[in-house]
Amino acid sequence: MRQSVLTPLSILALAGVLAATVDAQSPVSGVFFNEGWESGATGATFNSRNYGTSAAPSQFRAQTAVRASGNYAFEHFMSGGLAANQVLYATQHIGDAINGPVYPAGQGQHFFDLYVQFKVYYSQNFDVNNSRPKSLIIGTEDGQRHDSTCCNPWVSHYLMLFPPGPTYGITVGEANAKQATSGQFVNLIQNRSGYSASNPLVTQTARWYTIEARRRLNDPGQRNGIFQMWVDGVLIAEHTTVQYRVAFDGTFGSNMNYGTNFVMISDYMANGSTQNQSIFYDDIKFSTTPIGTGSTVPLPTPSPALPSAPRNLRILVPPGF
Repeated sequence: MRQSVLTPLSILALAGVLAATVDAQSPVSGVFFNEGWESGATGATFNSRNYGTSAAPSQFRAQTAVRASGNYAFEHFMSGGLAANQVLYATQHIGDAINGPVYPAGQGQHFFDLYVQFKVYYSQNFDVNNSRPKSLIIGTEDGQRHDSTCCNPWVSHYLMLFPPGPTYGITVGEANAKQATSGQFVNLIQNRSGYSASNPLVTQTARWYTIEARRRLNDPGQRNGIFQMWVDGVLIAEHTTVQYRVAFDGTFGSNMNYGTNFVMISDYMANGSTQNQSIFYDDIKFSTTPIGTGSTVPLPTPSPALPSAPRNLRILVPPGF
């Protein structure tokens, strides 16, 4: 019986094949991330060691009292008097992220068109008007720092989501293309399904919302990026000329080979937390295709005006009456 002999070169070749087999990731399609915290483990996901971890025990926990489905939901508790720089973050890296941990499904994949859906609940009397609170940041890191422009210097470009509210009512998103020291922010407002500056959707506390946002990156040199936001299945904002990113020019811009590769729970408020309050998250999903819900919210259309009562009438009575 002939025995095979492994030479040093063949060992190295075999190791390379095995490594490629282990590291290879098939492209994902549809929903590839779905977290409802049903394990009860707070730090199982959104556990970045670089941008902020859900395992921070002072503010984050998986709990059972308030939930959209299942047995658990994720709570971000902020105490009264908490300074803005003390509000913690929780980050999930995906795709071609260079930091981590990176979620296994789709690891290495370039996500140029990403849908993110989440259920969110603001505790009773939550101050949604306080210095424009955020909910999520969806963005890209590209391996270099961006200190020359605001903000988050480790991020090359990103999208911030805001809860619709009476103070910043029509603005539900803001993109930062890191293209200059100023003027790099783009406001994304409510403009669909009857929602507008004069008729904005306003977030209510103590109820669950299902939010879905689409971030389709613009092509190089084009203003054709897409932002869409649905609330409980209703499209409330749509913009198709967004410039999320510009090519790096030596000082500003981004490496455009990278796709969207992180999602951050970011409840940052510029004035900090004015009271004890919590934001709850459940059923967070990432997808390459629309996710959608079967529910809708009624549009706040004004009631039709009633005719006013007549005044100064003289009633004529016909003869014989």
